[in-house]
Amino acid sequence: MEFDVIVIGAGPAGYTAANICAKHNLKVAIIEKEKIGGVCLNEGCIPTKSLISIAETYSKIKSNELTGIQIENISIDKLLINKKISEISNNIVKGIEFLFKKYGVTIYQGEAKIVNQNTISVNNEILNAKNIIIATGSRNKDYTFLLKDNKDVNNILTSKEAIFIDKIPKSITIIGGGAIGVEFAYIFNSFGSEVTLLEYFPTLLYNMDEECGKTLDRIFRKNKIKTILESNVISIEKDKDTLITKYQKNGEQNSIVSEYVLIAMGRTPNLENLYSINIAKKNGFILTNEFMQTSISNIYAIGDVVSDSPLLAHVAYREAKIAAYHILKKDITYLNKDFIPFCIYTEPQIAGFGLTENKAKDLNPNCKILKYFYKSNGKANAINKSEGFIKIIIEKDKIIGCWIVSSDATEIIHNILLISSNNLSVDNILNTIYAHPTISESIFEIIQENYD
Repeated sequence: MEFDVIVIGAGPAGYTAANICAKHNLKVAIIEKEKIGGVCLNEGCIPTKSLISIAETYSKIKSNELTGIQIENISIDKLLINKKISEISNNIVKGIEFLFKKYGVTIYQGEAKIVNQNTISVNNEILNAKNIIIATGSRNKDYTFLLKDNKDVNNILTSKEAIFIDKIPKSITIIGGGAIGVEFAYIFNSFGSEVTLLEYFPTLLYNMDEECGKTLDRIFRKNKIKTILESNVISIEKDKDTLITKYQKNGEQNSIVSEYVLIAMGRTPNLENLYSINIAKKNGFILTNEFMQTSISNIYAIGDVVSDSPLLAHVAYREAKIAAYHILKKDITYLNKDFIPFCIYTEPQIAGFGLTENKAKDLNPNCKILKYFYKSNGKANAINKSEGFIKIIIEKDKIIGCWIVSSDATEIIHNILLISSNNLSVDNILNTIYAHPTISESIFEIIQENYD
C-alpha cells in the first residue's frame, strides 16, 4: 500500500499531524499499537484533570463549614469515579476517530517497524510512504532498580495505575515533585490519604520559577502533605501489607512506611524496536531540526520522542503542525521555546512561561520584577482562593517571563502570553478594560501600579 505520509503513534502529536496532512488531500495512514488518543487522552492529561476536578469538588464539600452549607454522610465511590473518567476520555477519542474518517485517514492497529526510510511493516503487511512521522510518545521511567532483588513488590503505582486505582489509599508515598507528583499529591490528599512527597531537588517544580515551588510547598504543608526535599530514594521494600521507602537526606538514611508508593520520576521515549535505520539521538531522544526532520530528511519526529523539547501535549500539537506544514510546503511560525506555557493543575494552580526571576536577574540585573499577591484581589477573596501571587518580569517594557500561583492560573497565563509572544509593550495591558471582579484583573492592577 502506498501513502504520502505514514504516522506512527496516534497520541496528540500523531493524530494532529495525520489530520492536517489528510485535510490537505495527502494520502495518510496512522499506526497505533494501543489506544487512539495515546497517553494524554487515555491515562494522562484528560483523565488526570477529570480526577483533579472531582477531588476539588470533594474538598469543597468537606469544607462546608466555611460556606454555611451543611452536608452529611459524604462518601467516595472510586469505581464510579473511574467509570466517569473513562467515559470522558472515550468521548474525546470518538471525536478523533470521527476526524480520521472525515479526512480519510487509514488506521492500522498494530506495532509498526521501520524497515527503511520509505517502508514500514505492520501486522506482516508492508506499507510504503514518501514521508514518515514518528510520534510514539513516552512512558514512565523504569523504577525496578529501586526494588533490589525483589521485583514482585505490589502496591507500587505509576500515574497510569494511580488514576484508576479502585480505592483511596490510607497512605501513599510519592517519589518525584514535578508536575505529575504534585498533582497526585493534591488528589490523594483531597480524598483523605496521608501523603508524603519525596523530591530530589531543593524545591518542588524545579523547572519553574523557584517561588512557585516554595509557595506550593508551604500550601501543601498547611494541608498536611509532608514534603521531604533534597532527598535521594535508595530502595522500596515490602513488609507484610506495607511498603518501606528508604531515602537519604543530609547524609543520613531515613524511611517512610505507607500502603502505596507512586513513582513520578519522569518519562522515557517509546523507541525500542521501532526502527532499524540509523537516526541521530541524544540521551535516548531523537534529534530534529526546526522543521522536525530527523537526520533522515523524509522522516520526522514529533512529541515526547523529541530531544530538548518539553514533554507537553501543547508542544506536541505545535510540532505536529510544523512537520505537517513542512511536508505540505506551507509557511508556519516555528516553535519558540520562550513562549511555551507550563501548567500545574493543583489547587491553587500554577502556570508560567519565559525566564524565571533568578535567570532574568542573572542576564539583566536591571530588569523589573513586578509582583501582586491575591490577598488583595476581590474575586479571589470572594471565592475563598486568595493564596498565591502573579509575578511579571519586564525588560524595556516587554514581558520576558510570567509566573502565577492562583485559582485558574492555567487559564489566566494566556492573557500575558499573548502580549509577550507578539512582542507587544505593557501599554497594551493599560489600554485594556478588565472586568471586575475577576482574577484576571490582577494583570491590569500590577501594570497600572508600576507604569501608569
